[in-house]
Amino acid sequence: MLEVVDVSKTFNPGTVNENPVLKGLSLKLSPGDFVTIIGGNGAGKSTLMNIISGVLFPDHGRVYLGTHDVTYMPEYRRAKFLGRVFQDPMQGTAGDMEVVENLAMASQRGSFRGLNWNLKSRQFAYFQELLASLDLGLENRLHAKVKLLSGGQRQALTLLMASMNQPDLLLLDEHTAALDPKTAQKVMQVTQRVVSADHLTTLMITHNMQQAIQYGNRLIMMDSGKIVLDIAGEDKKELTVEQLLAKFVTASGNALANDRMLLS
Repeated sequence: MLEVVDVSKTFNPGTVNENPVLKGLSLKLSPGDFVTIIGGNGAGKSTLMNIISGVLFPDHGRVYLGTHDVTYMPEYRRAKFLGRVFQDPMQGTAGDMEVVENLAMASQRGSFRGLNWNLKSRQFAYFQELLASLDLGLENRLHAKVKLLSGGQRQALTLLMASMNQPDLLLLDEHTAALDPKTAQKVMQVTQRVVSADHLTTLMITHNMQQAIQYGNRLIMMDSGKIVLDIAGEDKKELTVEQLLAKFVTASGNALANDRMLLS
């Protein structure tokens, strides 16, 4: 479903600020994989996700989504293949529009959207059913402005919008990092239900090591622009945070120096 082949990316090449962020990285996801990515600041996680989504283009290498070579495809053309949820709950939704209007726009992702779209009664009932599945009371707030929702409600709505058309790949970019622990746990429970219900191929960046271990069928740890750990199956299920830290030291040769990850 996703194949990243020998991708490299350097910022400010040829200057004193030259920063090689990705160094010949390769990654392959099979249909239905739920892969968590973890790593310290500067490991290259966000750059990798931005290259997959089309925000950035690689200096070298190829990116494939299914049978499509999307290496240099503009971001807007990838919309029909991808869903993405960002760290900031304010991104991904239109705050001055109603909940139901946001859902109606998301339902037309990847297709032509004119100014004269309207909401049919069957769509209204469908959106209400989708919102009820979140168990956050949003099915009773269809006409509320999105900016009036809590951060957790807004992030759960964004997740629903990103996944409702069953994208080829769902990208979760630290989507619980801005939430308090209790709300983050609720959003992760919603994430698990949404991903499992439609068997969505999913790539999730997180700084939370417990999340990385608990969710998904495969865990990848990055360091200095490379994948240093790739753990799946029973090995991942039996993994502890302490074991993960030890494996990182063995694989990278360095102790993990990242307060966010260690405190999480």
